[in-house]
Amino acid sequence: MAENGLTLAEVRNIEGDVRFNMMMTKWMAKFVSFFSVCTMTGEQVTDTVSLMLESYPNYSIADIKLFFKQAKNGILGELYGRFDGNVILTWLGKYDKNRRRSAEAYLRQQRMEEQQNQIRNWNAYAQSEAFEANQQRATQGYQLLQKRLAESKFGLRGRAVKF
Repeated sequence: MAENGLTLAEVRNIEGDVRFNMMMTKWMAKFVSFFSVCTMTGEQVTDTVSLMLESYPNYSIADIKLFFKQAKNGILGELYGRFDGNVILTWLGKYDKNRRRSAEAYLRQQRMEEQQNQIRNWNAYAQSEAFEANQQRATQGYQLLQKRLAESKFGLRGRAVKF
């Protein structure tokens, strides 16, 4: 079987339509059987799987497993006597929204940590001997440039050049 990191579309390409649909239908049937409220026909399960793939082809197997777990734990919503493909797809929409929020928060955290590392690196460099040496070389270079311009034949005649 495919790795958890592959997307549903990639698994479908690797396993083929028939095997993939059988696998997803089996998973969905086990998921549906967890809820004692109702049952879905094989056709409803197949249609729901098809709509899931159509709507979320970039989801990985790990995403689907996590979605099932969150749905079973009631994180994505309550059941009120009705359970069908529409409920599953609504829950999947909630899962998607939560997934995006989590990804955005993770990326913000990563950027913040990267900026903090850059600041720490800059501060460490600014306190180093190398920074002091580079600063002295820059000052000497600037002074030498001023001196050469003042001594040049372009008519500066000893006046300092301001940049």
